[in-house]
Amino acid sequence: MAKLQDPTSMEDIRRRDRDSRISNKTRKSEILKELRGNILVLKINRLASRNALNRNAVYDLIAAIGEATHNKDVKMILLTGCGDYFCSGTDLKQLQEYRDPEDYFYGANYILRSLIKTLIACPKIIVCLINGPCIGIGFTLAALCDICVCTKGAFFQTPFSQLGLCAEACSSYTFNQHFGQSWANKLLLFGEKLTAEK
Repeated sequence: MAKLQDPTSMEDIRRRDRDSRISNKTRKSEILKELRGNILVLKINRLASRNALNRNAVYDLIAAIGEATHNKDVKMILLTGCGDYFCSGTDLKQLQEYRDPEDYFYGANYILRSLIKTLIACPKIIVCLINGPCIGIGFTLAALCDICVCTKGAFFQTPFSQLGLCAEACSSYTFNQHFGQSWANKLLLFGEKLTAEK
């Protein structure tokens, strides 16, 4: 019996990823970088979308954290957002660029894995400064950081189950470690809001 072919092979995804990185060299970065002494400050700079992460922003985060990993002058990374939001999740407007949503999810999964590996492998201390709402991918990435500090108005939420998606970015593990099984279930299965006070 013939083996069914994926509509998008990993080779296609890698090719698109490589092509995107080449074109990324000519565009403005979605992540602002500022070196303050031995501290590298990274700010998600997508105010129009409330700092929702698109593919380019993820590429820029991977590149910035990768550079900091190999820079002996950088001792700590601070990750925050511009404006009133830390991150409003994944920018789903990207789906419009794809004829088949499966193509988008194959590619997004590959890129997200690269970001997760970059965060986990980074030997520098990563501090997440949550300056406002922290939703979806923003929340799951914050849980991968070494330390999280948030403003009083900040809140955390994951809409995965409401969107019919599984938990992403190691959150089924990290949430259980940080919040205990009961709160992890509330957050991931029911999308319950977690306030800064809690």
